[in-house]
Amino acid sequence: MSTEAGRATVSAGQGTYRETDAFRELVSSTATVGGADWCRTLLMCATDLATVPDGAVLLRNGAGGLSAAHASDPGLLGHSAAMAAAGWGPLLECLDTGRPLSVATRRADGAGVPDGIAGVFAGLHLFPVSHRGDGHGVVMVCDRVPDRLGARQADAVSFIAAAAGLLVSHAQEVAEARRLAAQLQHALDSRVLVEQAKGYVAGRDGHDIGTAFRVLREKARSERRPLADVAKETLPGV
Repeated sequence: MSTEAGRATVSAGQGTYRETDAFRELVSSTATVGGADWCRTLLMCATDLATVPDGAVLLRNGAGGLSAAHASDPGLLGHSAAMAAAGWGPLLECLDTGRPLSVATRRADGAGVPDGIAGVFAGLHLFPVSHRGDGHGVVMVCDRVPDRLGARQADAVSFIAAAAGLLVSHAQEVAEARRLAAQLQHALDSRVLVEQAKGYVAGRDGHDIGTAFRVLREKARSERRPLADVAKETLPGV
């Protein structure tokens, strides 16, 4: 995704340059998408757009749950991790529905918020990091003043969270493509080794190609090893 595409989207949907600057900052970051430095940049952009200094970024982990990836201070990071581990309802709702959600920590809808958060912040504003229905995480903006986050600010944070979701989706697609390419290359390399070994065994032992292949296959089965490994050790100088 190019910065030009982001600029066009912002111009049509938001009408100011602050989102453009945040988008450019996020896209141009040299940090690995999903890494600590990238999450720090994402949170910096979100809290700047919200004009609220505190917040946290939570991303899906390998087990499919949420983990706290970065926060504005260590205490908030620890509380966010506890909320993620406990499966705090609003957090999961935001992730699953793909819709922003605000919670007043001092009212009934704030049940489950750690005392360390409820005693400091009046409201938590949750924004999904998602793309095309795939929830990758949540950006949480923590406000010390109740109901201060306006619609304009919320739209801006939603924009940058959605941009982050697109970047995460793209990074995952690239990683999957590379994994598949590596698997295909390994399969091709293995096939080449087997074909070379078949020719070598046939010439060495006077077999036809079919018999040479059966010799290699039976050796691999008897030793419970991959056929490619047997083929590789059969070939001299490989």
